[in-house]
Amino acid sequence: TRPHTVKVMDIEARKTGYVFEESYLWHYPGVIRDDWVEPCEFWENADTKRRFHSLVTVSGFINSLTQIKARSATMEEVTLFHTVEYFQSIAEQAKKGGGTVGEYVSCGPDGLAVSLLSAGGVLAAVDSVLNGVVDNAYCLVRPPGHHAERDKAMGFCIFNNIAIAALYARTVPATPAVRRVAIVDFDVHHGNGTQQCFWDDSEALFISLHQDNNYPMGSGLLEQRGGPGAEGTTINLPLPPGHASLPP
Repeated sequence: TRPHTVKVMDIEARKTGYVFEESYLWHYPGVIRDDWVEPCEFWENADTKRRFHSLVTVSGFINSLTQIKARSATMEEVTLFHTVEYFQSIAEQAKKGGGTVGEYVSCGPDGLAVSLLSAGGVLAAVDSVLNGVVDNAYCLVRPPGHHAERDKAMGFCIFNNIAIAALYARTVPATPAVRRVAIVDFDVHHGNGTQQCFWDDSEALFISLHQDNNYPMGSGLLEQRGGPGAEGTTINLPLPPGHASLPP
C-alpha cells in the first residue's frame, strides 16, 4: 500500500492557507429533474468536496497548510455585488424551509446560513492574505458562486463568492491598497456571474477557460471582451468538448 505522505516543495517558505468547514457539506442542492431524464443528484454535491478534503487530510498535506477559520459574510458584504432585494429573497426562501431559487439552484432551510459561510470563508482568506498571515489560500467552499448574477441564482450558485471577495479586498485597509484584481476561472462552465460583475471594470482582469457554449448557452464567447472603457479586460477562452492536456 502507498504511505499516506506526500512531499511538499518549499518554495521560498511560502505559506498557503486552507479554508474548509464541515458545514459546507450540509448544503443540499436537491436533485436534477427533467422531462426526459430520471431524477439524479446534482454534479455539485457534498461528496465531491468530502473526497477532496479527505485526500488533503489522509495524505498529510494538510499539515503543510495554515487552516483559516471561516466566518459568515454580512448582508453588507454580500451586497457589494448582489442587490439587497435578491439577498432578501434568498433569506425569505430559507425561512420558508427552502425551495427552488433559480435555474438549477435549490436552497434548503440551512441554505442561507451555509451560503453566507461559504462567501465568508473566502473573505476570511482575503483577510489572512492582506494581513500577512499567509501568502495565498485555497478555499474549498460550497455552494459555489461563479454563475450567480447580481440578482439571480443560477447553476448551483447562490452568492458569487469570488466576485464578493474581489470587491471586498478593495475595501480593506491594506498597504499597499488593493486596486487591481485578476481572476482566472477554470471550469467546464462559463463564469457568467463573475463576468457580469467586472464587465465595466477597467481595473479587473477576468479570464475564463470553459467548454464552448455549454452553460449558460451563449455566454463566454470570444467576442465578449468587456464593456465600454474596459474592453480587453474580459478574456474568454472557449474550448471544444473533450479538450484535454497534451499527452506526455
